[in-house]
Amino acid sequence: MRNTLILLAVSAALALGGCGLLDMNDGGITITLPAQEFDFDLDANQAKAQLQAYLATQPPPLNSLDLTNQTEIPAEVCAGGTCVPVPRIQETLEFETPAQQIDLRDEPDLKNYIQAGKVKKVNIDYIEYQVATNTLNFNLPALELFLDDHGTTSVQPDSAKIARLPEIAAGATPSNRVQFTVDGRQLMSDYLIQDFAFAFMAQGALGFDTNVTRTIPGGRLVGKVTVQVSFQVDPL
Repeated sequence: MRNTLILLAVSAALALGGCGLLDMNDGGITITLPAQEFDFDLDANQAKAQLQAYLATQPPPLNSLDLTNQTEIPAEVCAGGTCVPVPRIQETLEFETPAQQIDLRDEPDLKNYIQAGKVKKVNIDYIEYQVATNTLNFNLPALELFLDDHGTTSVQPDSAKIARLPEIAAGATPSNRVQFTVDGRQLMSDYLIQDFAFAFMAQGALGFDTNVTRTIPGGRLVGKVTVQVSFQVDPL
C-alpha cells in the first residue's frame, strides 16, 4: 500500500511494442515510452451475484429466489405452497476491473537512466479509453481510476484516485480521454518517479432500485485503456 509520502486507482497484458523516442531539451533528454495498453472486461454477473447474496439474507420464502435464469426480479416468490410479494429492493452494486500490474523498471529506453538516478521528471501525456463491445442492459455509472503499489490486486482505502471514466450508456461504444482529478496527473507523476511500477485499477457503483426497474443487470463491457507517459532525464 502507498506510504504517507504520497497520498494517493480495466483483465489483460501490458503492451510495450516499439521503441521510445528520445529528444534533447535544454541539456536534458525527453524519453517518450511506447503507449501502455490495458484491456479491461467488466462482467455484470458481479452485480447479479451481489443481488443473489442480498436475497440469501432475507426471510423465507424470499431467500429461496434463484436469479440464475432470471432476467427480471419477479413480482412474487413461492415456496411450499406459500407465495409472497417480493418487497422493494434497494442495493448498491459495486463493480471493479481486475488490477493491471505495470512495471517500467526494465523498459529498455529507461532502464539505464533509472539505475543511474538520472530521471528527474515524469509527464503524464494522456489516458484514453475505448469501448469495443458493450452488451450491458443498463447505463454504467462513472468508473473511478486508481493507482496503488505494484502487486496490489484490488482497490484499497488509501489507493490513489487519479481520474474518472464518464458514464457509459447501455450499448454505447465511446472512446475519449479520461477526466483527471485536480491533482491526478501530479499524483501519477509522483508515483512513477518514486517506484516506476504500480497497479492500475477501476471501480464504480450502481444504485439498483426495483421501484425504478426490475431488470437484473446483465451483459459485458470490453475495451482498453491507453496511457502515454514521457520522462525527462539527465544525460548519462
